[in-house]
Amino acid sequence: MKNVDYTGIYSLILPLANLPVRGTTRLAKFISGLILPKPDNNGVIIKTIHGFHLWVDPVKDKGVERSLFCLGTYEQGTLHLMDEILSPGDLFIDIGANIGLMSIY
Repeated sequence: MKNVDYTGIYSLILPLANLPVRGTTRLAKFISGLILPKPDNNGVIIKTIHGFHLWVDPVKDKGVERSLFCLGTYEQGTLHLMDEILSPGDLFIDIGANIGLMSIY
């Protein structure tokens, strides 16, 4: 399984996705699909913009894992809120954790 670091590409694409204009995230994912190499059918280990690695399968999962592969992050607002509310040592329960993005973050 391939371990990749596309954080340089994410830093170019993510500002477009973060614009407060409808459709910019979809456009950013489209551009990302043109720039990034096609993922394997077995998935890929990506380095997120948050500095940790996650195994994702963007071929099979078109939601969270596709966003992570294309943009290096998912639900930035939720992650920012976690930064604001939680302190070291706090207890956080990630119910329905999916692939564990929030738990690892």
